[in-house]
Amino acid sequence: LMVYDITRRSTYNHLSSWLTDARNLTHPNTVIFLIGNKSDLDGQRDVTYEEAKAFADENGLTFLECSAKTYVHFFFVCAVQSYLVLCFCLFPPAA
Repeated sequence: LMVYDITRRSTYNHLSSWLTDARNLTHPNTVIFLIGNKSDLDGQRDVTYEEAKAFADENGLTFLECSAKTYVHFFFVCAVQSYLVLCFCLFPPAA
């Protein structure tokens, strides 16, 4: 999971280097989620949904926005589901 603060552009500006590190240090089939945090502070937004979504699309990332105050569990469930699907594809059960 790569998480940035939608109210602080400086965190968004680090995404390219974080993504490079993540790709260099993980399995090539690793599913990477880009998560914009603090969506409850939309009035203080410094990074638009559209630009973050475009970054995610250009880099093959799954993109979501959330608030740590609500629905955090949903993103971890999505991450676990993606991991399980990947494991099943890489290591199918013996027939």
